[in-house]
Amino acid sequence: MLRFTTNVLQKNIHWAMQKYLHTIKKNSFSKSLFLNSTTFLSRRYFVSDQKVEDANNLNTLLKEAEKEVKVSNFSKAMKIYSNALEISKQKFGPKSQEAAISLNCMGQLLQLQGKFKDAIQTYEEAIEIISAEREEENMLLLATLYNNLGIIYQLLQDYENCIAYLKKALNILNDYASEDIESIANIHLTLGKNYLYRDDLENSRQHLLKSLELLLQKYDEDDPQMGTLYLEIGFLFEKEGDSEEALKYKEKGVALCEKKYGEDNFMMCPIYANLGDLYEALRLYPEALEYYQKSFDLAIKKYGNEPNIQVAMVLSYIGNAYCHLENNEKSLEHFQKSLEMFEKLNIKNEAIVGTLYNNIGTVYSKLGEIEEAIEYFKKAIIVRTNVFGPNHIEVAHAYKNIGAAYASLERFSDAKISIQKALAIFSQNYGNQHPECKELEDIIEHFDRLMRNE
Repeated sequence: MLRFTTNVLQKNIHWAMQKYLHTIKKNSFSKSLFLNSTTFLSRRYFVSDQKVEDANNLNTLLKEAEKEVKVSNFSKAMKIYSNALEISKQKFGPKSQEAAISLNCMGQLLQLQGKFKDAIQTYEEAIEIISAEREEENMLLLATLYNNLGIIYQLLQDYENCIAYLKKALNILNDYASEDIESIANIHLTLGKNYLYRDDLENSRQHLLKSLELLLQKYDEDDPQMGTLYLEIGFLFEKEGDSEEALKYKEKGVALCEKKYGEDNFMMCPIYANLGDLYEALRLYPEALEYYQKSFDLAIKKYGNEPNIQVAMVLSYIGNAYCHLENNEKSLEHFQKSLEMFEKLNIKNEAIVGTLYNNIGTVYSKLGEIEEAIEYFKKAIIVRTNVFGPNHIEVAHAYKNIGAAYASLERFSDAKISIQKALAIFSQNYGNQHPECKELEDIIEHFDRLMRNE
């Protein structure tokens, strides 16, 4: 029997959410050198006995800029940072540590605004200034710059460059600041996360366990500071196929993060969504819906009715949960709201939009509105072909779905053509002996028999 396939978004939730995490704490500066999602410095490395007054004046300027950043007055903050850079060059020299610090602050602000290309160039200029000197304070600033570059490349999903820069930062900290256990642990955590993105589970496990070992030297295992690490370990177990251990670590991580941030803090938005993702994978659909709804409530609290990608994504997750619960009307409502929001954001030719078209088509099929379903499956084919290319498995699934829709209307000739296209793609990717290919061949033969008997 030819069945519709609902390509739920669960496998994309973790990665997609991470892309937007850099905005979550944009109004706060770190009190430690490194953080998991943000990279702002509060320490300033001014060591200038001969020009103490100039250094203090410069530091005052940077603090003024920080205040403007905290109230999201980015334009004014950048003007202050630019002024600080010019003063640094005049008072301390164009290749001074102070100039590099000003550039680092400018890079952080550009990074915060999502201007990643400009931020990279700014960080690289600062690195060029200080990399020649091997003084300890320069090395700590260099580690910060490498860490910041690593985070940007993570957000750009360039995991190779991300890992390379994080390793440089880690090596410096091990050599010059081995007592800073938490900073070193956080880099291991971020490395573990990025290896996980690359499906390199062995290296991911190595770094996550090292992070765990280090953090347990500073915190009890039930300390709220351990929450983020437990979540990542949960993701690792999930990728390894150990759902029981994954759930144990994710639930513990969520509970500790709630203690750390509070249940109403926006930081919990992606955390709740990720736990919902695991519940969905375990077919615990009521629990998945509960946590998706919590994530949605926090997103709406922050963004209101303004179109926002995080709100759009969580709407699609809720649609998935309702679909699994056979509440087709609610599922369709949330899928359509998600799609409308993506369109308002001018996101029209991305994988997630193709998945929404496919899912909406599937729900219409369940509701018996086959003509509507066919229109959405056609849209899914167009988007997925543009995104993945014509021979991708996601395109094959869309052809299979539209074939099922045609078959339900007894349009067997159209159904056969669609299934043949799906079969060609599956064969190219998996080989002719794959069970999916055998199933599709049997379906095509069935259509032939039906058409002969017409």
